Amino acid sequence: MTTIPQYHSDSQPPASTDIPGLNTLFILILALFLLGFGRSAQASSSPTITLVIDDIGYNLRNGLRAVNLPGAISYAVLPHTPYSQRLAKAAHKKGKTVMLHAPMTNVHQWEPGPGTLSPSMDRKTFDQALKKALADIPFAQGVNNHMGSELTQDSVRMQWLMEEISKRRLFFIDSRTTAKSVAAKTAKANGIPNMSRDVFLDHIRTPSAVNEAFDTLVRQAQRNGHATGIGHPHKVTLDMLESRIPELQAQGIRLVSVPDQLLAMGQTYERAQPAFITPEVTTPNRSPAFWRSEIQQLTRFKETDVTHPKIIRKEVVVRKKSPNLQPINRTEKRAEPSRENTPPLRDAGRDMLQQPVHHPDWLTPKDKQNWATTRD
Repeated sequence: MTTIPQYHSDSQPPASTDIPGLNTLFILILALFLLGFGRSAQASSSPTITLVIDDIGYNLRNGLRAVNLPGAISYAVLPHTPYSQRLAKAAHKKGKTVMLHAPMTNVHQWEPGPGTLSPSMDRKTFDQALKKALADIPFAQGVNNHMGSELTQDSVRMQWLMEEISKRRLFFIDSRTTAKSVAAKTAKANGIPNMSRDVFLDHIRTPSAVNEAFDTLVRQAQRNGHATGIGHPHKVTLDMLESRIPELQAQGIRLVSVPDQLLAMGQTYERAQPAFITPEVTTPNRSPAFWRSEIQQLTRFKETDVTHPKIIRKEVVVRKKSPNLQPINRTEKRAEPSRENTPPLRDAGRDMLQQPVHHPDWLTPKDKQNWATTRD
């Protein structure tokens, strides 16, 4: 039977090099780190809601009540209104986010208010109106549209809007007053931090309706991780928000400002990659009769050799002004201009090639003697 040897050490074990309490301190630091990391991970993964209160500026009492709502709420202030600057300053003093609520034309022909941006504006007028509106709202960090179901479909003027927003390094929120809006797409193409509205809280102004809309906002945040709601300083809306906002924390939902949410989404000017885009020209809606008349006007020039679109358009415009004007036949050869009675040129070299054979009156006697040699 084989005996397994036993190895024994006669030497004493080495003395411990641990500093008393070092292990305990290390474990404590590690526990605190893991606890903080867990809380930050939980916070980053918890659903978030962004609330924007529109139409600030007309009603001082409701405006101040809205500014005093708890939490990181953002306020969109209408320009050139009685209390726009006072309420914007009050919101900023509370540490809230201030935005320009830019009035824009709508398909319902409702009056948006002073400073309205419209499709009929040329570039200069549009820029002037926008700059005046921005100058009227102190501490504005972003822009969203007031109404705008018509203008937000105009890709050319949305490009003008985004160019000014980009220069000032503001953010943009598309209120989505129409499903055909190109505002958010244009903002993204220009590298502007942006988001879009998910829920209108007070589209119907009854207590049950606004509470149901808030429930929808909460469900969307829980399902998608984030939701953006827009409300207005109506009494029914303010009553609901004062009671429902404190409930969000118990539901595990955080109320965050627009800039903080954009930062969490990775949308910053430092990370944005602005892209040059050619705005899509929005063709206005025209009746079939209009286009038939246009085609008839254009086909009247079919037999001409004029193919440049600018020339065609020019002749069409002339024809509209003078309907009895006959089309110009540009295929006919023009007659050579007559050289009879042509005044003598003052350049001697050019004159000798174009003058008749007789001696010009302005030649000196010496020039007349050399005329035949010069002509040859």
